[in-house]
Amino acid sequence: KKSKPKLWGAGIVSPWLYYMGLYSTFGMHYEDYAFGSANVIIAEPNTQAWVVWYSIPRHALTLLHEFLRDVMGDNYSISCLEKRRLWMDPQKLASWKSKKDGRRVPVYRHVQGPGDYVITDYGAVHWGINLGVGWKAAVNFAFEDWYEKAHEVNEMMKEIEAAAGTKRHFRSAPDFDNERSRIHLTRDKIEKVQ
Repeated sequence: KKSKPKLWGAGIVSPWLYYMGLYSTFGMHYEDYAFGSANVIIAEPNTQAWVVWYSIPRHALTLLHEFLRDVMGDNYSISCLEKRRLWMDPQKLASWKSKKDGRRVPVYRHVQGPGDYVITDYGAVHWGINLGVGWKAAVNFAFEDWYEKAHEVNEMMKEIEAAAGTKRHFRSAPDFDNERSRIHLTRDKIEKVQ
């Protein structure tokens, strides 16, 4: 019996390689386990391989889900960002106001050229459009401060679960209350190199 290739760790312990088709898009998401990511376009500087990125900082995750519930209605799912298929007009998103308190979702735009790196913060939602043909490489990372930031994402997801009345899929935002012993065991083994 043929075994299926295992993809666990792809993008985390080894980089992902993406083909950029002209005007192809990548959907809204944040990285598995709320990791950060480093992304580079692998192309000669004089090529026309460009990417427009949009991002929303981690602290606005609850507000983003309020927007998604408002705009998507019955199509909203608490795990809609995990599917990585969702595209939202960044201008529509930035101009929307919360019905609760009038706040807006902060949306940032970044233009990446050949050889440029884009680094996403822990738990930051991002999406974009490729404006050329070429290759991108991406790898996830976590430094010593990751656990605290990912725990913030977990706490926000608990609020989002309560508002939506449903539970989340735990790939992108693990439930640290259920995984605490395993994560703390790993963290306790980290030593600072002098």
